[in-house]
Formats: sequence, C-alpha cells, structure tokens
Amino acid sequence: MLDWTKLNTEQRIAEVKNAQKFSTGTARTLARYLSAKFQQTISRNAVIGLYGRNPDAFADMPLSGVHSSVERDTKGQFKAPAPKQAKPKPAPKLKVVAPPKIKAVKAKPEPSPDVPKPTPMLKKIMDHDWDGRHECRWPVDGEKEHTRFCCAPASAETSYCDYHRLVARGRGTESERKVAPMPVRKVA
Repeated sequence: MLDWTKLNTEQRIAEVKNAQKFSTGTARTLARYLSAKFQQTISRNAVIGLYGRNPDAFADMPLSGVHSSVERDTKGQFKAPAPKQAKPKPAPKLKVVAPPKIKAVKAKPEPSPDVPKPTPMLKKIMDHDWDGRHECRWPVDGEKEHTRFCCAPASAETSYCDYHRLVARGRGTESERKVAPMPVRKVA
C-alpha cells in the first residue's frame, strides 16, 4: 500500500487528478477519497495547498467549489441545481414609540455662602512643594500630567477643602434626600 507522506509532488498531483474522476471536484470530497484510499487522514487544506502551489499542473481541472449534493450528468459535467422558490418575506412590523420625556437638569447647587471659595494655588503633583496629604486635590486646570490642583488646606479625613467637599457631594437626587442619613463610623 502507498503512503501519502512518502509520495513526491508529481505523484501526489497524479493521485489528485485520478481522484477527480471519483469525486465532485471539491477539496473536501477529494480529501475524503484520498484519505480512504491511503488509509490516513488527508485534510481539505492539504488538497487546497497542493492546488495553490502547483497551479499549472491543475489548470485543466480546477477545484469546483460545488458541494457533494450537486450531481454530475452523464458527461461528467455538473448539473445546475433547480432554482429555489423564494418565499416573500412579510414586511417588518413597525412599533410606534413616543419620544422620551426630557427632564430639565438643574444646575449643581453651590455650597452654602458661609463656606468661602478658596483661591486655588494651582500646584502640579510633581511640584517640589506638593503635600498631597493635607492639601485639596480638586483638579482646577490642565490635563494628565499638566493638571493643576486647588491645594487649599484640607482636613485629615478628606482629600478636599471644605468648599470642594461640598461641591463634590452635591444635593443628591430627590430620593436620596428623602432617605434618612446613615451614621458615618470612623474606622481605625
């Protein structure tokens, strides 16, 4: 019995051409026929690769790309499948949707007048006099590494000065304001 792996290119081309007589001409059916003949797995991609590397050898019998369900007539030519009757598709049902209601957005409330707005010192994180632990980290100007911060004095419990802490917190939504405030516990 022959071994596919030990055949040279010319012998493989001859075997594929011989297999064309017994298959529908697709790479899949050729691979199945050759696998059965040599009793080893020959993939569809191996057949396609052989065709691709040797186009002159297969110029007279190209791969058909026709599935095995298509039959050949008595001269070995493929019969064209009967055209399928296309079923008319029903028109898509359109659902009328009302435009969404747009609620007016209220501006963010300013903190109470008894907390004055600080004058920002506009320091960068990389400035030599930056003390990130006790200065407000509210970004005021710039982007990325050029961001400048407020740097007003901040308490030890927060990253912001009193003014920016109130601005950051805001009033909350109506439902948030209706809920009883939760006690804040200080964790060691």
